[in-house]
Amino acid sequence: MSSAATHAANDVSSEVTLLRAVVFAVADATTILANLIFVVTKRTVERCQFAKLVALVVILALRC
Repeated sequence: MSSAATHAANDVSSEVTLLRAVVFAVADATTILANLIFVVTKRTVERCQFAKLVALVVILALRC
């Protein structure tokens, strides 16, 4: 493999690694935000509405 091809492969690998890191960071931030919303809302809704909120959090977690 030539030096130029090796550098190109390393550049692509670095970009893919960076993209994965960004995707995981966004997924973690989304999960944290969903959990924060869950905690705040848990204290302000009635018991029957709480079950609907739990379903929403589960759906949000599965989308990430």
